[in-house]
Amino acid sequence: LPTTNPAVAVTIADCTDRAMILVTESAIVPAPNEAQWATCSTAAGAHTLMLTTDGNKTLSVWAKDAVGNVSKTASNVTVVYDLTGPKVSIKIGSGSGIALSYLPPVAVTATDAGSGVAAYRLGLTDLFNDAKWVASAPTRFAFPDLPGTYTLYAQAKDALGNISATASANITLALGEQVRLELIKPSVSSAYTTAGQAMHVSWKVTTAVSTRGVERLLLA
Repeated sequence: LPTTNPAVAVTIADCTDRAMILVTESAIVPAPNEAQWATCSTAAGAHTLMLTTDGNKTLSVWAKDAVGNVSKTASNVTVVYDLTGPKVSIKIGSGSGIALSYLPPVAVTATDAGSGVAAYRLGLTDLFNDAKWVASAPTRFAFPDLPGTYTLYAQAKDALGNISATASANITLALGEQVRLELIKPSVSSAYTTAGQAMHVSWKVTTAVSTRGVERLLLA
């Protein structure tokens, strides 16, 4: 039972031969004169224990009869008291710090020992403006279609809403360039009759504009 409430309430089903109840984190049989013994009640949540540290807890519920005999064994209640966000890390592409696409793969890893990882979000600022929580770890992120260096931020959230510290990774987008070529002076032999003869043409670059996904330039 995951919770962010430090006050764990226990309900006793039956007070027959159980004059007093003691709820503790200890598995050691308590002494009959412990100050924490309370009169048994079957009211919902009548017996509580305040937790002081988060984590997986096993609470022991002990009973004592009217003449002071303490139960030899306890009834156990398992509680996950979770105030800690997940631990998260992020890697872009191969981890080299350079990507050749505006949509590189990303690897977001998160772990949570309490209530479990429930959601992830990525953003280009650590304010996560307009970044939406998603249930599965993202595998790609769409950067602006402009070359340059960017920082990608990541957070994870557990099932109780605890948010991780922010992780980040830097990436330089070395996007492909498209070039526009202008024909200057075609030079073709006047005796161009042989199949497969080379044609020599001169070109110059007039404009270079940023694009994505350009891998090769073919001239015909």
